[in-house]
Amino acid sequence: MKDMEILLENKPGKLARMGEILGSKNISLEGGGVFNMAKPR
Repeated sequence: MKDMEILLENKPGKLARMGEILGSKNISLEGGGVFNMAKPR
């Protein structure tokens, strides 16, 4: 098992696309978290 950090654009569908790509390579995620680092308006 490995730890990894993946940075994504804060746009609709980007997290889903990451899942599709990882799944197509038979990579599964055991756990995780999602954090929004955008500055408040």
